[in-house]
Amino acid sequence: MEENNELIEEAIVVEEKTLVKPVFEDEINAKIVGIGKIEDNIKDVKEYAISLNEYYKNIKFTPETMDAAKDEKAKVNKFKDQVAEFRKQIVEKYNEPIKQFEDTAKETEELLKGTYELINNQCAEYDKQRKQEIENKLKLYFEEYKTSKNIDGKYLSFEDLNIKVTLSYETEKGELTKKAKLEVNEKVDLISEQLETISTMQYSDEILVEFIKDKNLNRAIKDVNDRHVVLEQVKEQKVAKEEQKITDEQVIAKIDSLTAPKVEETAAQEELLELSFKVRGTKDELIKVINYLENEGLSYEQC
Repeated sequence: MEENNELIEEAIVVEEKTLVKPVFEDEINAKIVGIGKIEDNIKDVKEYAISLNEYYKNIKFTPETMDAAKDEKAKVNKFKDQVAEFRKQIVEKYNEPIKQFEDTAKETEELLKGTYELINNQCAEYDKQRKQEIENKLKLYFEEYKTSKNIDGKYLSFEDLNIKVTLSYETEKGELTKKAKLEVNEKVDLISEQLETISTMQYSDEILVEFIKDKNLNRAIKDVNDRHVVLEQVKEQKVAKEEQKITDEQVIAKIDSLTAPKVEETAAQEELLELSFKVRGTKDELIKVINYLENEGLSYEQC
């Protein structure tokens, strides 16, 4: 190997008149001798190719050198094919254990994934069952505490509490924790206080109906109060209309009660009489009265 390197180095030296052609006589080889190591002399071939390239850059072709150049050309092409073939063989052989390892690793990954999902689903199902058992215990406690507060069942259900049951709500002995009971107590106590507040309020029955919908006391009170404001406005409008109707009827009755003055017939002319009275009404109504007088041919004057 060292001898080849010396020959290649000599080929690089170019004298003024004589060019020395590099020579590579060794057989090209490549093989795997261990993991991560390939034994070859491809680098030597590479140096030979570089030197030969430099040689032919500087040489003048003559009839004498043409035959040698043609032989060299065939040799170089053969070397190229050999290097390419070794490259493919070595890469393919080198990839065999990698491919085998990769396939085994992928299969193992899939098996591990399936095993994980199996265990995970079983754990999730177990936790789900435990949570359901805890929730059942919490519901029983809720019913007992609700009864102690004299709260009718139609006013409050366990679902209304919006409690997210977790495994931490149960002790190692399988009993409800103080935290779980406290959460139920606080929410039931709040509803109890709100129901008591409602019972003291005006329109309590209506507010209670609204409150049951979503347990929002402020909204229930506002909705009922707003509703009664509207009802009161409607009532006032109705009364105003009734009063206006009575006034209109009184005016009509007053007009109808006016009797025509007695007229004494004379041979010459009828005696004209004068009647004074006040009329109260809306603008449109007074206009109607004036139109009536004019249509009947009665004279009048405005005060």
